[in-house]
Amino acid sequence: MKPFWTEIRKTLFLAVPMIIGQLGQMGLHLIDAAMVGQVGVMPLAAIAFGGNIVGIFLIIGYGLASAVSVLVAQAYGAKNYKRSGEVLKHGIVITFCYAFVVASVMHLNIGFLNYFGQPEDVVATSELYVVFLVWSLIPTLAYQCLRTYSEALNRPWMPFVVLAGGFFLNIFLNWILIFGKLGLPAYGAAGAGLATLMARGFMMVLMAVVLLRSSRYDIGRSLFNIFHCKWQIFKPLLAIGVPTGFQLLFEAGSFTVAAILMGWIGTNSLAAHQIAINIAAMTFMIPLGTSFAVAIRIGQASGREDKPAIRRIGFTSFFFVIGFMSCTAIIIFLTRNILPWFFLDNNALEAPEVVGLTAQFLVVAALFQVFDGLQVTSMGALRGIRDVKVPTILVFIGYWMIALPLGYYLAFMVNLQGVGVWLGLLIGLSIASVVLSSRFHFITRADRPGFQAT
Repeated sequence: MKPFWTEIRKTLFLAVPMIIGQLGQMGLHLIDAAMVGQVGVMPLAAIAFGGNIVGIFLIIGYGLASAVSVLVAQAYGAKNYKRSGEVLKHGIVITFCYAFVVASVMHLNIGFLNYFGQPEDVVATSELYVVFLVWSLIPTLAYQCLRTYSEALNRPWMPFVVLAGGFFLNIFLNWILIFGKLGLPAYGAAGAGLATLMARGFMMVLMAVVLLRSSRYDIGRSLFNIFHCKWQIFKPLLAIGVPTGFQLLFEAGSFTVAAILMGWIGTNSLAAHQIAINIAAMTFMIPLGTSFAVAIRIGQASGREDKPAIRRIGFTSFFFVIGFMSCTAIIIFLTRNILPWFFLDNNALEAPEVVGLTAQFLVVAALFQVFDGLQVTSMGALRGIRDVKVPTILVFIGYWMIALPLGYYLAFMVNLQGVGVWLGLLIGLSIASVVLSSRFHFITRADRPGFQAT
């Protein structure tokens, strides 16, 4: 048992600040919504609409930035510190070009928001918010590259401190710009977008200053020579980042479609679905943060060409996540009739029905927890050995060819309604998690030559 706890302790050292950071990001979205909601329902609808549109491109950008952590970790494990700085520079160039193109196209063609069939006042209110938000892709993806670089060198707490500073700055700027404090006009939803842009810019600059001024990070020579780039470094970054971006997009998109299916069933089912998803999302941050840490630690072991360590890190993380998520599954199951009330007005007429539906969904979500945790950790482990293309296909099959079609069939053909949608997601996730973890076992087994997937 000692080697098991030793590996888990090392993984959690990296994972804990990442987990807290993910929870902070979720909390900030909730705070943004709560603050804009004080202005009115229509501005709240506008930022929800605009945020979902920009969020698609942000997810892909996160995938591109995630490649930095893998390649830096491998270079660090191989003690090739110069390459670490070069990887960071090339990652920043890729994400900057991606974000600049997306922001420019969306800004110049902002009228495309009218094609989504939303109310005219919602679209009109969301336009300036979207403009600010989409330009914030540049600093936030640059920060992601700087953050993952630091984490890949086993220094996860400084990015967390910077993120915390950005979190509180965003709230303060929201207060000024949304409500018109300190002599400024009240900008409402647009103020929330501007606050996000400014806070993300602050985080990017502060993180860059920290890395450049620290003697622990010798990256100044690489970053200041920004125009000297090599395709030999761009190629593996894109080979990892693009499929990872699509992995994240396939997963997020499937839950968007699931919400649409719930809307076809009824308003109460959709509300119950959102409550159940929010509950599951909170506990999901644990395996998500663990998966980031696993990718880094396996990347470092891969750089050292330490195959036993790769398997040890991977499988101890799998067992830890399965055990932890099994505990949360039991808690969710036992409290399924209590938790939904925290999200509802107890005096609302529809509240009892929504609580009843949510309790049904949470029964399935309890099992969903375990497989969801295993699949995201397996993807992190595979990303650490640069195996991303086949897992992307497997994720697409699991969500889009099994989970959603099966959910539709069970919900509308078998008439299981919302429970059918959740059962479809559970079955698709279960298959994906088993296949992905089995693939990790196959690639890293002792009798297989080499240890990096192609």
